[in-house]
Amino acid sequence: MAPFPPIPPAFRHFAPAGLLLAAAALLLLPIAPLSADDRLAPAVLLILAAAGLFWMALDRRGKARSRVIWSLLAILVGMLRVGYEYDRHNYVLYHSLIEHARDPSFLATDWFVRASAGFNGYYFFVRACALFPPALLPPLFFGLWLLGFAALALLFRLIAHRIIPRFARAELCAAAAYLFVLLTYAPGRWSLVALGDHGFFYPFVNPQVAGMLLGLLAAFLIAAGRPLAGSLPLGLAINLHLSSGQHFFILCAVLVLLARPLQLPLSLPRGLAALALALLIGLPNLLPTLRNQLAAPPTPETDIPYILIFGYFRHPHHTIPSTWPLKRFICFGIVLALGAAGWLLKRPHGPLDRAHGAIVATCLLLMFAGWFFVERTPIDFVGKSQFFRLSVVAQILCAPYIAWLLARPLPLPRNIASLDSTRLKRHAWALAATIALVAAGVALGRPFHLVARPGVPVEQWVAKNTPPDAVFILPIRTYGIGLNEFPMRTGRGLVADLHRFPHQGVDYLTWFKRLCDLFGVECDLNPKAVRALGRANLTRMSQQLSLDQLRQLRDRYGATHLVRQVQYPLAGRDPVYRDQEFLVYDLRPAAE
Repeated sequence: MAPFPPIPPAFRHFAPAGLLLAAAALLLLPIAPLSADDRLAPAVLLILAAAGLFWMALDRRGKARSRVIWSLLAILVGMLRVGYEYDRHNYVLYHSLIEHARDPSFLATDWFVRASAGFNGYYFFVRACALFPPALLPPLFFGLWLLGFAALALLFRLIAHRIIPRFARAELCAAAAYLFVLLTYAPGRWSLVALGDHGFFYPFVNPQVAGMLLGLLAAFLIAAGRPLAGSLPLGLAINLHLSSGQHFFILCAVLVLLARPLQLPLSLPRGLAALALALLIGLPNLLPTLRNQLAAPPTPETDIPYILIFGYFRHPHHTIPSTWPLKRFICFGIVLALGAAGWLLKRPHGPLDRAHGAIVATCLLLMFAGWFFVERTPIDFVGKSQFFRLSVVAQILCAPYIAWLLARPLPLPRNIASLDSTRLKRHAWALAATIALVAAGVALGRPFHLVARPGVPVEQWVAKNTPPDAVFILPIRTYGIGLNEFPMRTGRGLVADLHRFPHQGVDYLTWFKRLCDLFGVECDLNPKAVRALGRANLTRMSQQLSLDQLRQLRDRYGATHLVRQVQYPLAGRDPVYRDQEFLVYDLRPAAE
């Protein structure tokens, strides 16, 4: 296959626009009344800015020195947010969890309490990291983020090829694509259509980043007729995040099997060989997972199959159409309609355009197949959560066509198209904005954590004034009330949490029973009935337990402290900490 040509001129202006928006967000953030989820919006701006810098760096017509400079600046801007603010805490967290994972007796301990600070949420990622010597962990973490950014750059370079035409209005087209992706997939109220609780860019602040991007890159390479090249990022995706690698492996398998009907330049033997090679590369993560599942103790006698707990209780709030409000269906339909219109109006289509369209069509096919077929099976919610994650992929792949459609009838002065972003001196303001962002990060500590999230004061107090082995009872819905980062920020354990759940089937029973204890309901209650109570009602119930009930939880699970919202004070006890949002109580017998 012929080598890919340079990036279209439209994409050379993403980085200056991205840096300008990032600088504006940084200036407005301290005074903006943002919610807990909106604190990620500046991260979206910086990540897109870094992607724009990479796009320019990959332009073959630019000078080598200029490409190196832009690449280093892209890494610097990206790591300012991801590395400096978030992963500084994540590295400490993962390092301790990886040490636990090296201990064979760890899985036999009460890890719900002692390791609820994220171990269950990143179980497979931690187990994969545990295969590496401790000395390799720092370069491993840094390498993961570089892999993610490199995959992002290569992925969008493939998307941009022959999709956005080279004409005088290309810069406006690029700006439209930029703003569309930002408004569509940014978290919180910045989002026009968030198919999950956080939108597409939420994986950029957890270990899913490399798995999502590498999996999508693998799908493009396989659809473009390079299956063996695609097997490497697909295998890495399986290693880095099993769930992401799993559903992208399904997508790639469908592309291989339907290569002839989809008119892809791909032979079936080469495609099957690539899938087998991807599984071979993913063995470091697949083998421990299979071993854990095969060697797991038998499920205790119960009327509650763990698969129903996982399905009806944990996952329905993620990417499942039966939980979407009407506005999500409307936005989803608008996105697909505009993307289809952009595809139909653009002629002629090249090989990569057909591959691009085939991936979108395959994502939609899997979505509707899951909706129609898996609805009536015992694992309906589990299956649909896998199928419908591809809905986010389908939407973001429609962005270039929508941008082309929006920019096609609009005029733009030709002098803007003559700008050359590959030369640093032509865009000194972009370099100045980058330096300003870095300087702000150094001077202000963590500038993107200035959002007045309600849980920050109580997290800081707990980290300084409670023993390291303290175990907390929190409102069951930590997400949405400002305590979603409590375990990571404080380093303290939890009895149970709605958003931190096990990845082994037998442990779902224990997890569900603990949640029922925190709700104050019978643990043999059907999980579907518990789910029907609603998260807001369950949060209220978890904060209305009496002192005697809390003493029982203390004796049963080793709880030492309690955190409640101020509207739910604990009768008979005085708080050891109080602010405008939360109360902290000491439950230890010595405090009575």
